[in-house]
Amino acid sequence: MKRILRFSLLLLFCVFTLHTYHRMADFAAYRADVSLDGMGGGDKMLPTIPPDGAIDPLAFSQLYYSVYIVQKGDIVGKIAQEYGVSQDAIISVNKLKNTRALQIGQILKIPSITGIVYTVKDGDTATSVTDNYKISLEKFSLVNSLKDDTLTTGSVVFLPDAKMDWATLQEINGDLFLSPLRSYRFTSAYGWRRDPFNGARSFHNGVDLAASKGTPVYPALAGTVTSVGYNSVYGNYIIIRHHSGYQTMYGHLSAVYTRTGAYVYTNTHIGAVGSTGRSTGPHLHFTVYKNGATINPLTVWIP
Repeated sequence: MKRILRFSLLLLFCVFTLHTYHRMADFAAYRADVSLDGMGGGDKMLPTIPPDGAIDPLAFSQLYYSVYIVQKGDIVGKIAQEYGVSQDAIISVNKLKNTRALQIGQILKIPSITGIVYTVKDGDTATSVTDNYKISLEKFSLVNSLKDDTLTTGSVVFLPDAKMDWATLQEINGDLFLSPLRSYRFTSAYGWRRDPFNGARSFHNGVDLAASKGTPVYPALAGTVTSVGYNSVYGNYIIIRHHSGYQTMYGHLSAVYTRTGAYVYTNTHIGAVGSTGRSTGPHLHFTVYKNGATINPLTVWIP
């Protein structure tokens, strides 16, 4: 009886295996017979034509430039609003490095559509550039009169609807940094001045903000504390490294509430105003470095 049962199970297994083999062979024959590389046609001209009116028409305008002469009281934001483009467009097209440095009589080129200019790098294609900036390849091709995906290295193209990165735009507009003190009196500017101790001409590498001893000090921009120490000139100080090559220093502190290696935010209480080091009274010495060189803090911060 057991032999009969084992034989029956073996026979059933063989039948199942044979059936499965034939099914797999049939599927392989189907795969070989049916093409799986189907593709559709494309449009010969741009803009592409949608199947019906359910798709909104492409908002497209030709790119051209107008000339604008800066008037007294003009700011980039106001000019951009009048022409219906973004600040990014005016800043990018005119290669502005500091929007607060506009001069009366300065000539600006204003593009007819919003976007930014871009210099093609080696290896760039129309597809890679538009994917990187998350803009329409179709619109980009129309604006720049492209016939294929090829771009010439070193050529300048216009990226419709693209924006500058946040940090660069903030830097150019002069409001990348926040105030390190919530309340203060501005007592000394950046640059050449008369030394308050001996009257000799000396270079002041930051700005001085007078405030009561113990006034909370905050980072002007989020970053990593790279140094905490004492110096005969700056007294107790803190140095913070930020993005894009920026560093800031906070000097003459009466107390330090952070440590090297800590990541701090603009609302982190890192120290207190004091008069340590070479100082005539309680104040904060605030220095901004860009790639190792001091710059005027007022170019990146609105006091």
